[in-house]
Amino acid sequence: MDNSVSMKVDGGNATQNPENMERSETTEDIRKKKTKATTSDVWRYFTKLGPGDDGIDRAQCDGCKQKFKAGGKQYGTSTLKRHLDSYV
Repeated sequence: MDNSVSMKVDGGNATQNPENMERSETTEDIRKKKTKATTSDVWRYFTKLGPGDDGIDRAQCDGCKQKFKAGGKQYGTSTLKRHLDSYV
């Protein structure tokens, strides 16, 4: 009995034969994934702008319209909190 998996090379990428392949994620599955809820209070005063040219997420102050890097582990909400403290 042959237990080998048949492989097909497609554009330089090796893929398994669909009958032997486990279900892979489709774009619909990826869109259905839950995103982490924003829990910081600063998001009441900032608007998320999405990634900039460098791929880092941005946020804009609703009051003065200044833009900040905000996203991921390196650019969290501390800068946004300090900016809000300047208003008090």
